Amino acid sequence: MTRVSEAEAVQLALRGYVVSTTDGAIVGRLRDHLFIRHRGRRIDLLVDQTTPEDLLLALREIVGAVDVPLCALEHPQACACM
Repeated sequence: MTRVSEAEAVQLALRGYVVSTTDGAIVGRLRDHLFIRHRGRRIDLLVDQTTPEDLLLALREIVGAVDVPLCALEHPQACACM
């Protein structure tokens, strides 16, 4: 499985993909739930009640990453903030 950045993982999960982040977290969507798994920890969120920003913040919380800017959601490949 190819590992992607947190911002890319959020975008792909919202589209229905299951991906692994560079930190080793698994992020994905299963029917009406989004999930994040990392080192035995687990977060489940409802798709219709979760914004991309909420999902990114939850991902950052579970992996302990604090250096991912929110603007990375809009342009993960070319973000000068990263």
